[in-house]
Amino acid sequence: MEKRTYRSLCAVSLSAALVSVALVAWVFFGYITEQIRGELVNEAYLLLASMEQQDDPVAYLASLEGSGRGLRVTYLDGQGTVLYDSNRDAALMESHATRSEVRDALEKGEGTAMRTSQTLGQFTYYYALRGEDGNVLRVSRDSDELARALLNLLPILCAVVLGLIFLCTWVSSRLTKRIMRPLESLLGQGANPRDEDTYPELVPLSAQIRRQNQQIAQQIETLRSERDTIAAITGHMQEGLVLLDPQGKILSVNESAITLLGARRYDYVGQHMAALFRSQELHDLVAQALQGENGSLAAQSGERTCRVLANPVYTNEVMTGAIVLIMDITQSYQAEVIRRDFSANVSHELKTPLTSISGYAEMLAGSDLVIPEADRQRFAQRIHDESVRLIRLIDDIIRLSRIEEKADTHGEPLDLYQLCKDTLEQLAPLAQRDGITLQLEGGPTPVWANPPMMQELVFNLCDNAVKYNVASGRVEVRLERSGKDGVALTVSDTGIGIPSGHQDRVFERFYRVDKSRSKKIGGTGLGLSIVKHIVEVYNGTCELASAEGEGTRICVTLPGIYRPEGEVGRE
Repeated sequence: MEKRTYRSLCAVSLSAALVSVALVAWVFFGYITEQIRGELVNEAYLLLASMEQQDDPVAYLASLEGSGRGLRVTYLDGQGTVLYDSNRDAALMESHATRSEVRDALEKGEGTAMRTSQTLGQFTYYYALRGEDGNVLRVSRDSDELARALLNLLPILCAVVLGLIFLCTWVSSRLTKRIMRPLESLLGQGANPRDEDTYPELVPLSAQIRRQNQQIAQQIETLRSERDTIAAITGHMQEGLVLLDPQGKILSVNESAITLLGARRYDYVGQHMAALFRSQELHDLVAQALQGENGSLAAQSGERTCRVLANPVYTNEVMTGAIVLIMDITQSYQAEVIRRDFSANVSHELKTPLTSISGYAEMLAGSDLVIPEADRQRFAQRIHDESVRLIRLIDDIIRLSRIEEKADTHGEPLDLYQLCKDTLEQLAPLAQRDGITLQLEGGPTPVWANPPMMQELVFNLCDNAVKYNVASGRVEVRLERSGKDGVALTVSDTGIGIPSGHQDRVFERFYRVDKSRSKKIGGTGLGLSIVKHIVEVYNGTCELASAEGEGTRICVTLPGIYRPEGEVGRE
């Protein structure tokens, strides 16, 4: 109100001041114009009197050029034909009979006019006087004279305008303060304005303000407490929460929602929901909630899988917005996918040997079928092989399950180098059958780890390197330190290699690159999966490098398990 009053007073006073200056300028303009007219009249009478005493007026006027009078002189006959002009060639000029000042001079003896000159293109003041011979003498002066006068007056006008502006501003400020002082004294006391500080007429208003201020203070405190409670709850929620108004603008959003949606850190309050929900599916889901329908969907956000629930909010049966709840279901979703894949793979892997066993057993048990002894022994051997394969598969599944549950992960001192050496000796007969060379590099490597797990890890890596090698190939096992107390185990072979399209999946359960070869050599498809889970138990890394037809190299790094000889017993 104070600013509005101040602006209003300034506007009124400045308008009055500017109107006054404009009136002064207009009066001054009229004064200058009248002064110029008087000068032109005097010049015209004097010049015409001199011309009437000359035998050749045109020659006389020509002799006066350059006299410095600053006037334009035009001499015309009674029909308006230009006989002489001080600024242009008279022969090239048109008739001036239609000029208002010339017409008045021919009819009345004299005439005046102010207009833009068609010849000079400037604003000009004209005065025409008729002589005794009926010819007309016209003198004129352009706007330069008037401009010079105005320029001389301009500093004075500017000074006056600035002075008026300052004066109006100062007066307006003083008047505003004087007008607002009673209200300021009333409102400046906070929640308890004193009646004695205001005019008697404002005492009822003072009491009313005091009551309203107390009510507002209580309401603000209640709202602040509720806001802080809600902010504390939503701020510590793992779930994302977004509140929207009926137009789709964001009223509130917590940090979890921004994180789960993979959005950048930004103040989204007041922004349209499209700024936060970039996915078309999410946008449609929220738009559906704003139309009064509940909805939910599972959405991918980077590596996360989120369940998004969107529901409309009603107040007195009127929809006042929507609430969006975002939950991270990545682990449960991945667990469900793994469980589903595992069930399908286990069912398939178990069905194959069981079908084979059932078929051969049925053939052997057939009472009416005469089976040669050689075939009977072959069938029994196949049943035995499939049973062994089935037992190996079940053992691998049990071991993988125990590793995932991190059961029996207690550590004890062991020499990883000796463990690798024993494993290669165990695989030596299988390697010698195909002429594969086994090589171990490194030295004693004391570690603190779970022996069965380490044995499982080393055996699976080396077993794969031998089984998937080529005749007369080579397997190289190298042990070395990694970092301060870590160990790196690298197993390289010159085998068949792994195509690039399969390298990302070889650590999955039951995944085989060449299923026919795996079945031939008795692989279960769980070896590298067991390796991967053992490495995860020790927070290690597993890197694979392979080229089809050139071999494979797998490097396992296990941090924090190396213990020098003197520290092996410590734990």
